[in-house]
Amino acid sequence: MKKLILFILLWNLQGIIFAQNTNPTQQLLDLCRKDASLTLDAVKALVEKGADVNGRQTKQDSWDNNMTPAHGVALWAKLDILQYLKNKGADMNSIAKMPENYKGDAKFKDCTPFAMAIYFHNGDRSTPEYAGNADKRQSVMDFLANQPNFNPNQRLANDLNLLMFALSSDFTGLPAIEYLIKKGVDVNAQTKKKSPNDTQKTPLWFCNKKKLKEARLLINNGAKKIGDRGIYTTLGYLMMQKQNALARIFIEYNLVDINEKMPQTKEQTHLNIAVRYNNLEMVAYLIQRGQDPNEKIKGDKNAFYYAKDLKNSKMDALLTTKKLSEADNNFFELIRSEDYKKVDIHLASETHNFDLSAPLKGKNINLEQYKGKVVLVTFWATWCVFCIKEFPSIQKMQTEIGKENIKVIAITQDSKEDLPKVDKFVEKHTEWQFDYALYNKESLKNYSTSIPGAFILDKSGKIVAEVQGAIDWAEPRYIKLVQAIGNL
Repeated sequence: MKKLILFILLWNLQGIIFAQNTNPTQQLLDLCRKDASLTLDAVKALVEKGADVNGRQTKQDSWDNNMTPAHGVALWAKLDILQYLKNKGADMNSIAKMPENYKGDAKFKDCTPFAMAIYFHNGDRSTPEYAGNADKRQSVMDFLANQPNFNPNQRLANDLNLLMFALSSDFTGLPAIEYLIKKGVDVNAQTKKKSPNDTQKTPLWFCNKKKLKEARLLINNGAKKIGDRGIYTTLGYLMMQKQNALARIFIEYNLVDINEKMPQTKEQTHLNIAVRYNNLEMVAYLIQRGQDPNEKIKGDKNAFYYAKDLKNSKMDALLTTKKLSEADNNFFELIRSEDYKKVDIHLASETHNFDLSAPLKGKNINLEQYKGKVVLVTFWATWCVFCIKEFPSIQKMQTEIGKENIKVIAITQDSKEDLPKVDKFVEKHTEWQFDYALYNKESLKNYSTSIPGAFILDKSGKIVAEVQGAIDWAEPRYIKLVQAIGNL
């Protein structure tokens, strides 16, 4: 959501900058950047003044370079304006060809109006407003797909077809993928390799833990090619990235071979890779499917060899007994759900302590003092609206689980000049029973500190999970997650 808001703000800002241009064609192009002021009457007025409906944006290195009015109108899903432009001779399949030396964001290079329309199609119907927007976008897509010469397999920037383009977007959801499949898109399309070591991509290549339903949909509609990951196998790469749910789907559908060795060395097993990257869940899964921890590769290098450096007692026990503990097994069963798309699981093998000063001349915050309790560390700032909006749900979660079971450390990233604002904020909001701390780059060098964002530590002080972006911590699924971490 944050990315979407930023995208819209930048789009509108550029439109304001260009608004002084008196050329009708440029005015039309600039108008089509701005959703709020984009109306049929405004477009008609500019066309009547002589604006070229097939004019192109010429601003150097602008991400919408070479786009026509139809591109912007399709992005904002304005069907009545698209129909008007079509009647005035606008090309509905116009390709935004950017120059070869283009240095800006090439995401929309070679895009058609249809590609712009599908980019934001997530099919969200959770509110009447969202449902109305989804219907509007669907109507625009239908209109553009019914134009002569529409090609669902058109190639865009980086040789991506429309399906790969849609899957690469954080704003595109399952309905967009379903729509393209119905239109006959090639689910096994492959990008061309520019060199022998170049990565070859397919629609499945773009799937990740946030697009598990999309992956199953593709596979059930005939997708078999998963592309390649250079010197790693697909399975090896996914395990390194902790994309375990997707890895299991590929194994389930026999799209990867768990017995395959790494393509570069022909020596490393997938089990060894899972151990080296401390991926406890996949180690257990591969052992269950017949991988042997005692299999030696290159002398004495087996799974036990790679586990030595981890100093992870859970990994040692798993390799010896070939079984997860009940608490660990229940935890992995929980996080495998689609409910935890925003959560990255780490299960670190060591702790990273930090020592931070507190606002209002409070006592320093040291992680050692929280041993024996689950700890939620959240990053915020007085100027971060999304961060503060998240605080009530964090308090509700803490109350539900019990303050004696979970502690919350809220680390502000306000500048030194704004520390008086932090003091006032903490004094005002006594309803939030958090331990506040001031950001220190050196102390937090081992942590991801984007805002809004958080990580959760287990009772021994090890990082278990990380969350990027704001969530409603009071939702039952997140309460279950924190409780499950407390049982580890």
